[in-house]
Amino acid sequence: MPAKSRKMMFCMFAPLHQLKVLGSVIKCILIDMRRKSQMSPAKSKSQQQAAGAALSAKRGEVSVASLKGAARSMYRSMTARELRELAKTPIATLPKHKR
Repeated sequence: MPAKSRKMMFCMFAPLHQLKVLGSVIKCILIDMRRKSQMSPAKSKSQQQAAGAALSAKRGEVSVASLKGAARSMYRSMTARELRELAKTPIATLPKHKR
């Protein structure tokens, strides 16, 4: 039986409100899993400082042209929320560079 017709059969037998609830529960679980996987503290002082520089460029406090290396790639690939998580790591507990 094709997938489309199986899906339609399920929809015919399940009440509509149950399908909506199930869909919203799955959506919440996926969003929560994505957030947990993205949020991790910085591994080194260098990473924390690069994240801080990229975050200040995202906010418009520093020009993007002044960013170099890791800070520039972080600016391009990460959201402000992800950068904030990396930048707020306490520096006292981190090694200078992770080898």
